[in-house]
Amino acid sequence: MILYLRVERSNVWVALLVSSLSIAKILMIPGIKEVL
Repeated sequence: MILYLRVERSNVWVALLVSSLSIAKILMIPGIKEVL
C-alpha cells in the first residue's frame, strides 16, 4: 500500500479505499453492507 503512495501521490484516495476494503475483508464483518 505504501508503495502506491510513493508512486503516485494523486492516487492517495485510491490507496485509502483499497486499504479500507482489505481491512473489511480481514475483519469479515457481516454488517459491512449496512456501513456501505
